[in-house]
Amino acid sequence: MGCDDTDDTDPSAGPLLPVPRTSPDRPTRRRIIFTSEIDPDLPEPVRELAESLRMLARRLDNTLIGYAASINWNKATLSRWFSGRMVPGAAFVDRLMVDVDRDTGTPLTVEARERIRGLHRAAQRAVSPSVAEVQSLRDNVVSTRRRQDQAEQTVRLLEEELHRVTECADQATVAARTAELERQAQAARHSVVLDSVEEENQQLRAELEKLQRRVGQLKEALARAKRRVNEAGQQRSRAEHRLEQAEEQGQEQGEGQGEYEQEQAEYEQRLKESDAAREYAEQAARVSQEELRRLRAALEERSSAEALASWGRALLDAERYTEAIDAFQRAAAEYRKLPDRYGEVTALRGVADALARTGRFQEAIASYRSAADMYRALDDPYGEASVLNAEGNALRSVSEFEEAVRAHRRAATTYGRLDDRYGEALSTNDLGNALYRLARFEEAIAAHLRAAEGFHRLNKVHKEATALKDLGEALTQLGRHVEADDARRKASGLFGGLGPAGAQGLSDRP
Repeated sequence: MGCDDTDDTDPSAGPLLPVPRTSPDRPTRRRIIFTSEIDPDLPEPVRELAESLRMLARRLDNTLIGYAASINWNKATLSRWFSGRMVPGAAFVDRLMVDVDRDTGTPLTVEARERIRGLHRAAQRAVSPSVAEVQSLRDNVVSTRRRQDQAEQTVRLLEEELHRVTECADQATVAARTAELERQAQAARHSVVLDSVEEENQQLRAELEKLQRRVGQLKEALARAKRRVNEAGQQRSRAEHRLEQAEEQGQEQGEGQGEYEQEQAEYEQRLKESDAAREYAEQAARVSQEELRRLRAALEERSSAEALASWGRALLDAERYTEAIDAFQRAAAEYRKLPDRYGEVTALRGVADALARTGRFQEAIASYRSAADMYRALDDPYGEASVLNAEGNALRSVSEFEEAVRAHRRAATTYGRLDDRYGEALSTNDLGNALYRLARFEEAIAAHLRAAEGFHRLNKVHKEATALKDLGEALTQLGRHVEADDARRKASGLFGGLGPAGAQGLSDRP
């Protein structure tokens, strides 16, 4: 018996099955019409499965014969499945649910899917327990495979996360090692300056000790002069007393008068000498005391400046850049008062480095240039070259590549004149990076080659690998792929030899 167009959906499954899509612009939807009733004598699981499959089929936008053709089955087989005369395989049930999802635009809920699959398994057990057992095993295999896939996906995600964290840790290790090497290099570069400052401190202390001894000697001389003044005063009192007696007794003639006059003349001479000695001693003591105070103040100011500079370096290492800037600026001001030009320029370099690390590149560039001028005035080419290369790096950060080329080239030339091969190779590779940004690839290639050779002679493996990697990038820009691959292969080998610490070298060009 046929079926009409009324919807005989089981109300108990209401929210579990989707409602077909409708649109006022869409043609009348095609419907599957069943021409036979479900046999009421069928086993209950089979009958319930057939009813559920019919409810699903009515939501398809197709006819029975059209749907059979679309899934490569014949109409008679589908009619037997929908009438309950045969129980379909699990593949058809799953395919039907997928097609309903597509035609309605609303996927079946998980509960609806599990309900239909449960009816299918019960119908199979009612018709053929052996087939049901095989299907159960198949379901178990599919479920196990799904869990395996999920576990493998979880493993892949964990491996990716582990790889990412490992890379971060390796990068942090390399960054810490690079910072330590830079700190050691800075300490080596400024060792001469520090020795000079220490020597000056020792000279000041020696001069202070000398003045202290001189002050002690002058104090003793002053004490002796005062004793002589006292003695002269006593002699004067005695002489005046004798004069008074002589005047009273009228004995102002002859030998007594001559003796008195001679004694009076000697007294006046000693008095003059005592006054002059006392005046000289007092004046010398005042000068020495003032010089002593000046030297003590100078030593206190130098100690304050050195403490501020050391504090600035510690803050810089701790990445507390704003505080480091303030400490270095205060140290520079203290050194300027002394005056100590070497201390001042060293503190100014610290200000520039801290500014660059906070991204305040224009201010850093101005500070680097001031420091370079001071090193030049102090006739310190080593310090000047170091500052010029740092200035070039800051200029590259603000895309002023022409200025960066000039700064790096001057630094490399100065290092070469000083026979500092490491500084020359370092600034030459930085020069190559600046030339690369200007698309002057031939010049960049030459610079990177010189730098790589210099680092190789010095056995600076990490730096050599970095120069070779940069060389490979420049060669690629000119289409010289064979040479580029060779350079990159050598760089990769060198980085690999460094272990995890070489991971940072694989990052992009600075």
